[in-house]
Amino acid sequence: MTCREVRMLLADYAAGRQSDAERERVEAHLAGCEGCRLQAEGLRALAGALRREFSGEGARIMSDEFTEKTMARITAEAPPKRSRRRVVVIVAVAVAAMAALAAGGGALREWLVAREAAVTISGGIPGEMYMRGPTVVKDEQTGRLLMWFDVTYAHPGGLIERGISGATSQDGKHWTRLRENPLFLNGGAWPGALYDAEAPADHRFKMWYNVYPGREIKYAWSADGIAWQGHETVLLKGAQGEFDDLNVAAPSVLRGRDGEYMMYYDAGSSSVTERAGFPNNHYLALATSSDGEHWTKRGVALERGKDGDWDGGRIYNACVIYDADENHYEMWYAGRPRVSEMAGTTTGGVGYAVSLDGIKWVKSARNPDLPSSPDSLGLDRSVAAASVLKDENGYRMWFTGEDVIAYAELPLNAYQEEHDALRSGH
Repeated sequence: MTCREVRMLLADYAAGRQSDAERERVEAHLAGCEGCRLQAEGLRALAGALRREFSGEGARIMSDEFTEKTMARITAEAPPKRSRRRVVVIVAVAVAAMAALAAGGGALREWLVAREAAVTISGGIPGEMYMRGPTVVKDEQTGRLLMWFDVTYAHPGGLIERGISGATSQDGKHWTRLRENPLFLNGGAWPGALYDAEAPADHRFKMWYNVYPGREIKYAWSADGIAWQGHETVLLKGAQGEFDDLNVAAPSVLRGRDGEYMMYYDAGSSSVTERAGFPNNHYLALATSSDGEHWTKRGVALERGKDGDWDGGRIYNACVIYDADENHYEMWYAGRPRVSEMAGTTTGGVGYAVSLDGIKWVKSARNPDLPSSPDSLGLDRSVAAASVLKDENGYRMWFTGEDVIAYAELPLNAYQEEHDALRSGH
């Protein structure tokens, strides 16, 4: 069995819901794979902790019904085994319970990461190796959701190309791969997209992406989100000595309060004293534009944390939205500690920040908002690259985890503490 196949079965393994034959196959793999074995041990420990915590005689005694529901979240029926023609996996784990236990009863936000079936592919080409960096928009005319993500393909003969593929969904959980994939293979990576209802019909979908390894950001447009035109260079890394002279990458673009285009992107500077293991991605930077094509760099928008913080090694892959009703900006960003600390308890994840003007940001004191957790998520230390949509029902997040794309939900009032503090000046 491969690591992928085993990790899809670990929830049932931890709950003791497998047949003898399947359990033996899993254990045979675990005997020779330390990474999968650690994840299995973590899941079994979490399952046991939940049983003790919520059904024992401890201080927080919960009903049997609650315990069963909580365990059902962790050990929900595993999705069908993925073939080479499966693309996005919605990972099933009870992050809410894990976070509450880890924080002593709910200090962390309770993202619900729901397990669903793997999506069937209706297109694509053989040789897909990785997929990362999802960006999701809603087509306001049809109501459907579109996702684009960074893919790497290995062709026969050894040629490896990088580019962008896409998928569609009605509910955000079940996705169907576009049969036209890959949409383009030109070195494109880490896309950021938006649906622009005010643009001409043939420019309704807009996408910005960096060309690997991060020397420039390109812009493309489309009428349907499938056939893309343009691919024009609109932002270059800075000259030697500037704050972004190492790289520009992973653009996230939105229309701000006054209709202005705002781009948040990864930036690295050669003048920064390096922390072991992370040569780039020292900042999240801001650029603005009146048309989405001609950009003016505004400088650093958010800096990584102090040495020793969960985001002290690097910050990257921002997703920013503007809430017109609340008249403020919200950001989710990936963070990692120094490599020397990654074997400890600080493993990074996705953080949250809020701003009144999109320039001065306040990080949440409860970060990381969605922590990496090799013991429970089965995603190694790869929880990152989030794309978030917000509506009257709450927040929906799509994020990278190892070599899958996962889905999570959060209630609308989840960040009320941060919003109240921002407006009170604390």
